[in-house]
Amino acid sequence: MKREFLEEFKLEKDVIDKIMDENGKDIERYKTESENLKTTNAQQKTQLDEANKQIESFRGMDIEGIKKAADDYKAKYEESEKNHKSELDKLVYNSAAEKFIDSLKPADDLSKKAILAEFNSRQFKLDGEMFQGGKEWAEQFKKDNASHFLAGDGKVTTASSGDSHGDSLNGDIDKFIASAMKGAGIAQENK
Repeated sequence: MKREFLEEFKLEKDVIDKIMDENGKDIERYKTESENLKTTNAQQKTQLDEANKQIESFRGMDIEGIKKAADDYKAKYEESEKNHKSELDKLVYNSAAEKFIDSLKPADDLSKKAILAEFNSRQFKLDGEMFQGGKEWAEQFKKDNASHFLAGDGKVTTASSGDSHGDSLNGDIDKFIASAMKGAGIAQENK
C-alpha cells in the first residue's frame, strides 16, 4: 500500500502514518518469512544434491563385498581373542603348575623339570589356584619318588645300598625316569 492511496481518502496525516507503520510491520514480517523460506529451500536443495551424490557413489559399491569383509574382520577378531585367551590361560596354568611343584620342594632343577613334566602330562584341571586331584597325586608321587624331594630338614631323602629299600629305590628311579621321559615326550627304549 502506498501513502498516496491513503491521501486520496483525505485522512489526517497521523492516521495515515499509523496505517503505514502497521502495514510496514506486516511487510517486514512477510519479508523475513520469505527470506527464511528461501534459506531453508536452499539448504534443502544442497542436502538433496549431497544425498543424490552419496546415493550415486553407493551404486558403484560392492555391498556384498563390504559385508563379507566386515564378517571376515569379525571372525579374525574373534579368533584372535580366542587365541589370546588360550595363551593367557596356558600361561596362568603353567605358572600355577610351577608354583605347585615348587611347593613340593624338589631336590634339584632336574628333578623339578621331570616332576613338572609328569604333572603336566596328567592335565589336572586348574580351579582358582588349586589343581583338582593335584594334592592327592603329589602325596602319592612324593611317596613313590622320595629321593627326588627335599626332606623337612632341607636334605635330599636317600636310601643306602645296604638298606632293604635299596632295590625299591632303583625301581623308584626307573619309574621316575620313565615318567619324566613320558612327560617330556621322549620315546623310551624297551629293555
